[in-house]
Amino acid sequence: MSFAENITVEALEADPYPIYAELRRSAPVAFVPAVNLWFVTRWKDVESVAKSPEIFSAVVGSSPV
Repeated sequence: MSFAENITVEALEADPYPIYAELRRSAPVAFVPAVNLWFVTRWKDVESVAKSPEIFSAVVGSSPV
């Protein structure tokens, strides 16, 4: 099981920063099932996503966050 699959809503609410740091190291673009969202954690990747709305959507379906 990957790191992203083990992330919980409770852990994100308690202190998300160590989680973000680990994602940057091990899986900078990862789907986190607990929140039903993709996390993009490195600046260059975030910048690419933000500049490409024709490819990436900001629409969020159902998510607990």
